[in-house]
Amino acid sequence: MKKLRLIFVTLIFFAIFLNGMCTNKKDTISNNSTNTTSQIIKDISAEDANVMINENKKNPNFSLLDVRTDTEFKEKHIENAINIDFYLSNFKEELNKLDKNKKYVIYCRSGNRSGQTLSLMKDLGFKEVYNVQGGINIWQSKNLPIVK
Repeated sequence: MKKLRLIFVTLIFFAIFLNGMCTNKKDTISNNSTNTTSQIIKDISAEDANVMINENKKNPNFSLLDVRTDTEFKEKHIENAINIDFYLSNFKEELNKLDKNKKYVIYCRSGNRSGQTLSLMKDLGFKEVYNVQGGINIWQSKNLPIVK
């Protein structure tokens, strides 16, 4: 009887432990087994990105990153965006120079290049990165502000 009770108590503690490990991990991705720092890496809508950009206008730990070509950027872009061309041969190295502890919103024309950049920034260890789904095309279709 004592053995059954001990097994039962052990199973309860194990279940509680596992439940605690799995709770609230929807948007958080663990970096790797040697680094327990969490990352927030996810897609967001143009409207949510606009809210985030407006809320962080004076935040020095926030950056808006446009990964389109220089020509595309000069035609139109979101105000205060910095441009790093996805097609640069040293694109990964340029990303790696950025502060990994800042919060980033990234976009491109349609979401393809920024989606790939999102994955790359995750692999490089960036802590918080949001990708604008549909890129500047969707942004503009929602009549959100751009600089020409």
